[in-house]
Amino acid sequence: MFESEAGRERWIARFALLALVVSLFALVITFLQWRSAERAANVAEQARIDAKEAAEKALGEAEQARVVERKDAADALEAQTKRADRANALADRSAKAAEDTAKTAVLQVEVADRPWVSIEVNIIGPFTFDANGANLPTLVTLKNSGHSPAAGLWIDGELITKEPFDPVHERERFCNQVQAQELTNPRLTNTLFLGTDYRRQWTFTSGRDNLDRLVKTRGGLIVPVLIICAVYHAAFVQTPHQSARIFWLLDARDSTNPGEALAILTDGSTAIPAQRLRLYDYMVGGSYAN
Repeated sequence: MFESEAGRERWIARFALLALVVSLFALVITFLQWRSAERAANVAEQARIDAKEAAEKALGEAEQARVVERKDAADALEAQTKRADRANALADRSAKAAEDTAKTAVLQVEVADRPWVSIEVNIIGPFTFDANGANLPTLVTLKNSGHSPAAGLWIDGELITKEPFDPVHERERFCNQVQAQELTNPRLTNTLFLGTDYRRQWTFTSGRDNLDRLVKTRGGLIVPVLIICAVYHAAFVQTPHQSARIFWLLDARDSTNPGEALAILTDGSTAIPAQRLRLYDYMVGGSYAN
């Protein structure tokens, strides 16, 4: 096949050189493929990193948006709550103002048209003493000077010889007691019409025990107190009203100065004639009306 051994060796050398060239070319191709694969991997890794960052950014933006939305919703709810509170407060004030206006209107009508009952007391007999105590006969007159009838009229009184005591405090207690009697017995009350009088002869009696004690401890000097209370209301309004008088009962026994009145001097048995007796308004709260 080969002309000589030298020719065969040249062909072998050529084949070896060709194989080397092919091997180098394959190596270059492999290197180029590896570099291409590495670049593709780097691109893929960078794409993954970029995708992760983009996802994290989108998640952060979404979370921030939710925070802003929640804050906006909370602010809106708070603002709406404040507006509702202001509206409720305004409604309460309006309702209170309307209620006050209605009460004022009722009060104005009541004051303008209500009855006013006054009390007058005259002594019509001697101040006497018996087993029951001290007795004072009187004529009690009630007058209505208001603008409407006085309905539910109830009157009561008491003669007090005990000491010491607060007449004004006792008047308050006694009038409240009379008020309770009127509420308990509405059918037993009277009506006092405009321009009319209610007259009643009334003998007030004070207990014997207090009288005897004062006679013994104060040498017979006593200053009885008479309290009279009338309770009533307007015919069209059930608001209760009270009129009351507090009197000192004194003795003008000095014939040289009949205008001077003194404490009653008694041994607990001797009667004192009516012409010597005087009723004086108590200095504080002697005349009361509401």
